[in-house]
Amino acid sequence: MPSREFSAWKAAPLICGLLFLGKVNGEAVSLDHGAYLTIQAESGEILYQKNCARCHTVNFYEDIEVRWHSMSVLDYFYKIRGSMPADNPRSLTDIEYLELVAWVLSVNGYPSGDKPLQAKSYIGLLKFGE
Repeated sequence: MPSREFSAWKAAPLICGLLFLGKVNGEAVSLDHGAYLTIQAESGEILYQKNCARCHTVNFYEDIEVRWHSMSVLDYFYKIRGSMPADNPRSLTDIEYLELVAWVLSVNGYPSGDKPLQAKSYIGLLKFGE
């Protein structure tokens, strides 16, 4: 009688195919494939100047792939949304926090793409330093 247990070997071709294509439901699964729009990063820079620059220099945001290695963009989004600005946490909209994340990605040399960064589960697959 054949086993009905899940087999990783059966799922491997599908998983490899998704990783090879670099997409899940049309969304980037690698930061190297462009996970934000240029306009989001530009808006994020304005938000940085208004809300972050008084405490953090641009250098603070560089080398994010080292400090957040193997952590996801979703983790980073939740961290800054829940704790920044330090004197008024959660005072920005989710869209503004996403724009700040896009700006941080651009400062770190990650390319922009043709789809906006959104607070969807796929950004949990986008890992720093991988």
